[in-house]
Amino acid sequence: MVATLLAPIPLQTPHATALDRRFATTPLATTAFHLQTSLQVSLSSYNISNYLRLGLSKKGDQAIGRSRGGLTTKIHAVCASEADAVDIRITAGQVGDAPVGEALVEPLDPREGIRHAAMDKAYDSNAIRAKLDAKGITPVIPPKSNRLEIVVYDQERYKQRNKVERLFNKLKQFRRVATRYEKLKTNFLAFVTVALIVIMLR
Repeated sequence: MVATLLAPIPLQTPHATALDRRFATTPLATTAFHLQTSLQVSLSSYNISNYLRLGLSKKGDQAIGRSRGGLTTKIHAVCASEADAVDIRITAGQVGDAPVGEALVEPLDPREGIRHAAMDKAYDSNAIRAKLDAKGITPVIPPKSNRLEIVVYDQERYKQRNKVERLFNKLKQFRRVATRYEKLKTNFLAFVTVALIVIMLR
């Protein structure tokens, strides 16, 4: 997650601007994966169950959807390490990962030292690979089982993606994030952002 270190991202909904400001003033070399001299970011998502009912009157975007787990919300995140979220987006639980992944990789800037982007196979799409290649960032994404052409990826670098899963594990320690009680997306995003800031400051 889920989680962005780069230039401010134009969004129609609020996002973790505090995280962007932190990365704007923090050398990436001190907060990122170290694989020789390059920086690697990881991207993943995490579904949480909602203790809310769809019958509530709407006063804004709720980002609540139906999936196999019932009513769920999904947190998409880009991170530079297990403690530093780079970008986060909140969507309904049934929203696909790949379309959100395209928006998440858009602001990535190779001038910040990013050389690799490790993502799970849910983000294996031609559009995401093309965007990363255009930026000079090497995609580290295992191919989906239904992909026709053979795609080779660095399996050793892919192992570093466990850091984004560790970030989600830390995030789930905050009960108000793990079991969403907020009705509106903006309110829930605020709690997620505060939790991520606490994780970074620890």
